[in-house]
Amino acid sequence: MLTRTPEIDAEVRRNLLFAGSMIAGGVLLFVALMIVAVGAPSREQALSVGMRLLGALSVPMALFAGLAYTLARPMECWPAFIRARRLPDLLGVDAASVSNPAMRGRMRSPGYWAAFARGLAAGLLFVLPWLGFMWAIRTTGFPTGLVGPAGMIVLFAAGTAARAWVVRRAAEEAPRVAIEAG
Repeated sequence: MLTRTPEIDAEVRRNLLFAGSMIAGGVLLFVALMIVAVGAPSREQALSVGMRLLGALSVPMALFAGLAYTLARPMECWPAFIRARRLPDLLGVDAASVSNPAMRGRMRSPGYWAAFARGLAAGLLFVLPWLGFMWAIRTTGFPTGLVGPAGMIVLFAAGTAARAWVVRRAAEEAPRVAIEAG
């Protein structure tokens, strides 16, 4: 059983803040580029376009931030938010044991898919109300343009939960490997 230490909490918090700020910065940069690309004749029209874009993009950004926090804290998927280079220091896990080939090797385990399903369910719980609301306020039918972003958010949640499971298994196996080698 892994326990969170103050160092681990600081690393997880740092990575959550970094990811959130990168997403927010990317959204702001996209909005700024779209304002320039639209080439509105007046400043008021350009700001109107920018505010509408920012409003439309802030909902998925808030969903992503809330989901990341929910995965890290209440769902106990915090091992997925530790950088690979910090894993040996914080958990005694070799970075190669949680690499992509190692994760593919663990895909045969039912525990991997159970964690993936937990993350998938959490992602759907965050995304479905948003899609339902957008469908309810539209007059032209289901918002098919939101399926892609919603799918990315759901797959992020599923992959994060699965990665947390892989890191936990690697951390549980790391001391046994050291004892067997010694």
